[in-house]
Amino acid sequence: MKQTDVFVSIPVLEAKIATVDAEVKYAASKLEDDELQNCCNKVGLYMKSNRPYLDPDLTLPKLAQDLNVSTHHLSQVINEMHEKNFFNFINKYRVAEVKRKIQDPKYQNYSLLGIAYESGFNSKSAFNRVFKNVTGTTPSRFRDSISSS
Repeated sequence: MKQTDVFVSIPVLEAKIATVDAEVKYAASKLEDDELQNCCNKVGLYMKSNRPYLDPDLTLPKLAQDLNVSTHHLSQVINEMHEKNFFNFINKYRVAEVKRKIQDPKYQNYSLLGIAYESGFNSKSAFNRVFKNVTGTTPSRFRDSISSS
């Protein structure tokens, strides 16, 4: 435990390991590169136009059903193309929605928790944890930095 160098994280190495893990994980997948890209584009368009992340009960199977793709293929697209798991992928959109609403005068009278619920989060603790992980700051500090600008 005293040898802290042993526990130092190496981001480049971790990224390479994650890529290799994804390649091994989906080695048996029948999804070709062009199909993977098409599905990725389909997911991106659907996320922008339908905003399914606003549903706090959104699941991978429900999103796959809405997109008319298999859950395995959707999982592969999210993991390989976005380099995130399903929850991190959805939460990235939710955090972007929170940030947008914090800056929108229409939501000026909403509490941060109210905005979080409106953006698809279903608990205060998850919202605070995810927001800080994605942005590097707390929701209240983010709001305060916007107010002072």
